Amino acid sequence: KPLAGVQFKIWRDGVLLGDYTTDENGRIEIKNAPAGTYKVQEIATLKEYILNDEVLEIEHTTDKDTEQLIENTKRPGLLIKKV
Repeated sequence: KPLAGVQFKIWRDGVLLGDYTTDENGRIEIKNAPAGTYKVQEIATLKEYILNDEVLEIEHTTDKDTEQLIENTKRPGLLIKKV
């Protein structure tokens, strides 16, 4: 399901564009983004999920929109059962 409130750092061609936060649809959209090599790194997530701080590289051209799906993993729970 889409996650709102997850924070990312985004770079283009080695220059930090800034910190971005996913909206209520789990999306970050940079309109009219120039072509280039983008790097995206998750820097904060919801407490029930495991932070995925891997830096992802995205090649973007101006021919069409570029999409990158980033999946999150929920933290495993602990169940204690007495019978």
